[in-house]
Amino acid sequence: MRAQIEQLADRKRTLVASIALSGADKKSLGREIGQVNEALASLMEPLRVELAHRLEALAAQQADAAVLSDRTYPLCYWSPLEVARRAR
Repeated sequence: MRAQIEQLADRKRTLVASIALSGADKKSLGREIGQVNEALASLMEPLRVELAHRLEALAAQQADAAVLSDRTYPLCYWSPLEVARRAR
């Protein structure tokens, strides 16, 4: 899969460079760039989903850490259930 992604990325670089040439068929090149973008997006979708899940997990960990390290109120003012849930 990595080789396919690299091939598509190389193809896109070539197409983008071709647009700058005089007499280039920009409409056709733009259409092909769009097709390459769609192919890249479909290949990268599993990675995007995985990273989104990891980001959600890290955000939850950050929220938990914020509660456990909050110095605004003493720990005894927090609900014991909330502290126990976030300490896991």
